[in-house]
Amino acid sequence: MVQAEQAVEREVNRKRRNGVVVSHGNDKTVIVAVVSAARHRLYRKVIRRTKRYPVHDPENSATTGDLVIIEECRPISKTKRWRLVEVITEREVAEVAPESIDEALVDEMQRTAARAAAEAEEAEEADAEEEATTEAEEETTAEAQDEPAAEAEDETTAEAEDEPVAEAEDEPAAEAEEETTGEVEEEATAKAEDDATAEAEEETTAEAEDEPAAEADAAEETVAEDADDSEAAAEDGDAVDEDEQKSAEEPAAQ
Repeated sequence: MVQAEQAVEREVNRKRRNGVVVSHGNDKTVIVAVVSAARHRLYRKVIRRTKRYPVHDPENSATTGDLVIIEECRPISKTKRWRLVEVITEREVAEVAPESIDEALVDEMQRTAARAAAEAEEAEEADAEEEATTEAEEETTAEAQDEPAAEAEDETTAEAEDEPVAEAEDEPAAEAEEETTGEVEEEATAKAEDDATAEAEEETTAEAEDEPAAEADAAEETVAEDADDSEAAAEDGDAVDEDEQKSAEEPAAQ
């Protein structure tokens, strides 16, 4: 009895919600959207909230659009905590017999489908033509861009091939020019050295020749000076003798 009362209390205390099934793609599982409305306590505006619950539906009895009642239960999977209790109303499905459809409507639908298919084919053909035109333009552009590059590559290759030949041809000429230039410089240097040596020898020879002449001139000058001195001394002696003679004659005359 106690267990039965506890079971009733547990059943009574479980939460229940009314919602609309929004998805039933999974097996034994539906998604139910529950809309709740509450007035904001400060702004007094009604706020509507929608919450989605994964619900356990063991018989797959609910489909999208059904109004159902769900109830809390034990955890059945990682996300499922609710089970389907009852399907209140099923979604409305129009029951129309195939015979009652108008033939004109069928013809119009067929024509519309054919027109749509033709337009799709035309659009595909136009797209294919545009793609082909674009590819052809890209190819021509790439060729036009590649031609100068290929010409430049050929020129660079030809220059690279010609450079070693020109260098090989220029090297002997340059070496010969360097040799001739070196020989000319050596000859000029040797000639300058010879000229300097000859000038030095001439200067030394001239100095050697001038020294005896200078010594002879100096000796002649000294001899002349000595002769002049002797003449002057002789003159002075004669003058002294004359004075003595005059002085000797004066007393005799007295």
